[in-house]
Amino acid sequence: MKNFKNYSDHELIQAVKLRVAEERAATCDILDFLFEIQNRLLFASTGFSSLHEFCVRELGYSDGAAYRRISAMKLARELPVAKSAIEDGKLSLTTASTLQSFFERENKERKKSYSVEEKSQLVAELQGKS
Repeated sequence: MKNFKNYSDHELIQAVKLRVAEERAATCDILDFLFEIQNRLLFASTGFSSLHEFCVRELGYSDGAAYRRISAMKLARELPVAKSAIEDGKLSLTTASTLQSFFERENKERKKSYSVEEKSQLVAELQGKS
């Protein structure tokens, strides 16, 4: 455990804000890595049947954490504004994942597809909401 006794209150708050920003940037980097692993089908060449299975068994994510990252990755690939919003902390990984699932469900069940502009508008409307 880190010794926080040498931190003033202000320094402690600034340090945690920095770590949160670094964590969000790392999350976005992971989304990029997952996209490339999917693109190259590396999960298959390493013996896994899906990217989800790779994330769970090879990377150690829970089912839910793997699902959220893969869904957010898909949304971020189509909408760079979503990735920026995740990195800025305006859009949570959970909200991004839920939004991507909504688009996929709408397409599958209702045969409704949304334009990039409509999707971007929904991303904007959901920023800051959980």
